[in-house]
Amino acid sequence: MIKVHYIKFKWVSIFLIILVVLSFGGYRFVKNSSLNNKAKLTLVSTQVTESTVITFPDENLEKAIRAYIQCPTGDILRDDVDKITNLQNTKGKHIKNLSGIENLTNLVCLNLSNNQISNLKPLNGLTNLTNLNLASNKINNIEPLTGLIELTHLNLDTNQMSNIEPLKGLVELTNLDLSTNKMSNIEHLKRLTKLTNLNLADNQMRDIEPLKGLTKLTSLNLAANQMSNIEPLKGLTNLTDLNLAANKMSNIEPLKGLTKLTSLNLAANKMSDIEPLKGLTNLTNLNLAANQTSNIEPLKGLTNLIDLYLDTNQIKGYSSGNTKYKELEMPSNVNTVITPKQNITSVSGQAEASKVITFPDGNLEKLIRDAIQKPTGDILKSDVDKITNLQDAKDKHITNLSGIENLTNLTSLNLSNNQITSIEPLKVLINLTELNVSMNQIEVTDMLSLRNVLPKCNIE
Repeated sequence: MIKVHYIKFKWVSIFLIILVVLSFGGYRFVKNSSLNNKAKLTLVSTQVTESTVITFPDENLEKAIRAYIQCPTGDILRDDVDKITNLQNTKGKHIKNLSGIENLTNLVCLNLSNNQISNLKPLNGLTNLTNLNLASNKINNIEPLTGLIELTHLNLDTNQMSNIEPLKGLVELTNLDLSTNKMSNIEHLKRLTKLTNLNLADNQMRDIEPLKGLTKLTSLNLAANQMSNIEPLKGLTNLTDLNLAANKMSNIEPLKGLTKLTSLNLAANKMSDIEPLKGLTNLTNLNLAANQTSNIEPLKGLTNLIDLYLDTNQIKGYSSGNTKYKELEMPSNVNTVITPKQNITSVSGQAEASKVITFPDGNLEKLIRDAIQKPTGDILKSDVDKITNLQDAKDKHITNLSGIENLTNLTSLNLSNNQITSIEPLKVLINLTELNVSMNQIEVTDMLSLRNVLPKCNIE
C-alpha cells in the first residue's frame, strides 16, 4: 500500500516539474515573440512614417508644394516634404488653408505673404523656422507662433492684429515688421532686445515707452501713428535710419543725441524748431516736408546731406520770385535749385532716384508697373517720379497703400471702390490737388486728419 502511494507521489511530482519547465519555456517563447513583434512593429512604423501620404486641402498650397518637390501627380509622401527647408514659392498664391504644412518639420524659411490666411495653427510645430513672412494676410490671432523660439526674422505687415503678446518670448528676433495693423499697445516688445530692425508704421500707437531698452536697433519705422512724445528714443544711439513721418510731434529734442543717423524722416508733423538736428552731421537724407518750419539755419552744418526735402513749410527769406535760397549756404553736393511754388521749397539730390520702391499689395504693384510700363525688375524712385496722374486705381481690390507715399509728384489720384482701411501713406503726398477715396472702409476721423494734412486737396 505504501509502495503504491509512493509511486503515485513520484509520478505527480514528475508531472508538476514538467509543467513548471514547460511554463517557463513558454514564457520565454512568448516574451521573445513579443520582443520580435515589437521590433517588427518599430520597423513597420518607421516605414509607414516615411511612406505616409501627406495631403493639403488647399489646392493652391498643394500646387506650390508639388512644384517645389517636382511631383506634379501622385501621392505626396512624408519623405518628399522632409527635403523642404526653404519655401518661397508660396507667396501670393491665394492660399487660405495651411492644413498639411505641419508636416514640413524641417522648414527653416517660409514665405506665405500676400495670401488669404487667417488660421496659423498648422505652423505651431514648425520649431526649426528662423525666417517667416506672413505679410498681407487676414491674421488677427498669432498665438500659434508662441513656440517658434528660433525665429530671427518675422514679417506680419498688413494684417489685422491688435494683440502681440504671443511675441514676447521670441527673444532671438532681430528683424520684426508689424506695420499696418491695429496695435496701440507694444508693451510685449520690450524683451526683444536683439532687435536691430523694427517696423511699426501705420498703427495706432501713442506710447512708445517699451522701445527705450531696444538699444541694438539700427533701423526703426514709426511713421503714421499718433505719437507726440518721442522721449523714449533718446537712448537708441545705434539708430542709423529713423522714420517718424505723419505723427503729432512738435518737440524733437530727444533726437539730438542720435548722431549715427544717416536717414531721418520727420515729414507731416507739427515742428517749427529744428535746432536739435544741427549736430546730426552724418545725415545724408533728411525729410522735413509738411511741417511748420521757418528757420532752416540749423541745417547749414549738415555737410553730408545728399537729399533734403523742405516742401510745404514757411521758409524765412524765401519768396516765389527766388530761384535759390540765398540765406542758406548748402553743401556743394546738394542740389540747391528751388522750384518756386508759393511756399513750397524742394531741395533734393540724386541718390534718391535709385531707391528701390516696394508695394506689399500685389494689385497696387501691378497698377504702378502698368503706369510706368515696367512689367518686371525693381521699381525705382526715378520710375514713380514720372507719375502725376493715377485715375485707374479705382476698382482694383487694393487693400494696402504702403509704397504709394513715394509717388511724391502725384497731383490727381482715384482710389475709389477698393478695400482700403488705412490712408496714412497719403499724408505725405503734398502735391495732391484731387483725391478720391470714396467707397472704401475708412474711418471718419482718418478722413478729417487727411483733410487737415492736405488742406489744398479736394478730397472725396
